Amino acid sequence: MHKKGTIITFCVMVIMIGMAATSHAATSWYVSPTGNDTIGNGSSGSPWATLSNACSKVTNAGDTINLAAGNYTDNNPCTLGAGVNIAGAGSGSTYITSSYSGGYYITLVYAPAMSGAGTANGNQTISGFTLDGNNKALLSGIQIIGYNHVTLNDLDFKHINEGAIKLEGLDNWTNILGINGEDYNVPPPYYGQYNTLTNITITGCSAGSTASDPYGAVGTSVWVHSQQYMTWNNVNIDETPSTTTGEGFPVVSVPGWINASTINNCSFRVGNSGWGVTNNGSPSTFQMWNIENGTIISNSNFYEGYISLVAGDMCGGQGNGSSSLITSCSATRALIFHDNNLIDTAYQGGTGHELSLSNAEYYNNYIEMGTAGFWVATHSFNLTGMNNISFHNNIVHNANGNSVIIQTAPANVAISGLSIYNNTFDTAASAWPYSGILVQIANTLTGLAVENNIFMNFPSGYEIYFYTGSTTSPKISYNDYYNTTGIDYIYSGASAPGLTAINNITSNPEIVGTGSKYPYFTGTYYQLQAGSPMKNAGVNVGLSFTGSAPNIGAGNSVTLSAPTSLTVQ
Repeated sequence: MHKKGTIITFCVMVIMIGMAATSHAATSWYVSPTGNDTIGNGSSGSPWATLSNACSKVTNAGDTINLAAGNYTDNNPCTLGAGVNIAGAGSGSTYITSSYSGGYYITLVYAPAMSGAGTANGNQTISGFTLDGNNKALLSGIQIIGYNHVTLNDLDFKHINEGAIKLEGLDNWTNILGINGEDYNVPPPYYGQYNTLTNITITGCSAGSTASDPYGAVGTSVWVHSQQYMTWNNVNIDETPSTTTGEGFPVVSVPGWINASTINNCSFRVGNSGWGVTNNGSPSTFQMWNIENGTIISNSNFYEGYISLVAGDMCGGQGNGSSSLITSCSATRALIFHDNNLIDTAYQGGTGHELSLSNAEYYNNYIEMGTAGFWVATHSFNLTGMNNISFHNNIVHNANGNSVIIQTAPANVAISGLSIYNNTFDTAASAWPYSGILVQIANTLTGLAVENNIFMNFPSGYEIYFYTGSTTSPKISYNDYYNTTGIDYIYSGASAPGLTAINNITSNPEIVGTGSKYPYFTGTYYQLQAGSPMKNAGVNVGLSFTGSAPNIGAGNSVTLSAPTSLTVQ
């Protein structure tokens, strides 16, 4: 037995040594502005001159292409191998200028994903350089399709013609456009997973049309869909036409399907002109559809234009099916949207921000000049209704129109379970019929609760205006109406059977009235003065609070979590 055991042990050792001899050790390769693509061999002593050349030669997963600091001109594409890393010396040190007009400068594509057949692990990082499109001569930046565990970090994109980043799990799948091509209600069978964007700056990288792409990808700076467990942190995009040459939108995710993902500490800016306004009626800062399973958007800034958040659900219950990847789920919301600033400096047209999804929670947000719009869009799977929405502890200042609008249109299906608690609505900039909350119903609205809110400075409008339709058993209580014209007004063409309207007051809320209006936790303007009659005057609506009762308004005693970081730009 002893000899047999020795022989077995020896054989195992030989096999392990053989495996080690044939496995690939990670190798570092080098590119330098002083390198040479013809005679260089990619070593530190004899580097190549361009990234595109290095990509054609480095194909082993785990290898890294190192870009030395300096300026590069590279007019050829990089087809990147799975698992191959790119590491520049930093976006402020490594600078690549490209005029490649044939497509994406960097392409990382898993072929089966182009037909919806699956995804693969990339396990790689692209980082540390600036990509300059040479005044829009470069067609597109980086395309990643069908890969998981890919990180983009410390990258700066400038003046690229048709988009900086395209990130997709699958490029296409069966019935991606839904029934008759009208809806986006069929989830992908696979998602790209654990992909990360951190410390990304994008300036003027959207085109002025979508003519070459029916999904609209070329009209946006970052195009993304079919992603699960995706993380964005410190992604800053400016597509202001007058200063950046951007013509389209900062972010579009259509048909979307963003699952259990996080977007934090980001900034998105669009201008008041350009293709997006001409063809869309008003600019859009951020569009994301089919949001799933506790996705969080937080501590971010949205400048000019409206945001479009359309269709959402929990635990893969959307549309005509659910993802094969979702086998269990503990999410209580499809979307949690908190501690964000939505700031317009001029009226953009349109109805307002499109908050058009079920199972969503919005809190601690500051909205200036825009309207928080809750309606059922026709381009969503929510055609059976929209429900379970909480809008609390927000500030809406100087809305050009209504602070909040609730519509069953344009899809004209039911809305249920909409809670509007502890907000401060200050000033409707336009005359009647603009108001604090406009209810314009063509189908059914049930479960509307409006409590603990401050409505102030609506000299020509009404606080809650039931304009059309029938709203069943709304609860309108413990609100403060200050410097306004009426209370709980019901238009002759509307009805609110079972209305409960109790303990509403008309006192001066005695806000501080000076200092910054936002962000939520550091702004002093809407905080209550020590003797404010709003303190401890609200009703318990299920949010945790300190004191004998919740305060009325956003500057209140409800216990909330402060953001980890928020930079206002």
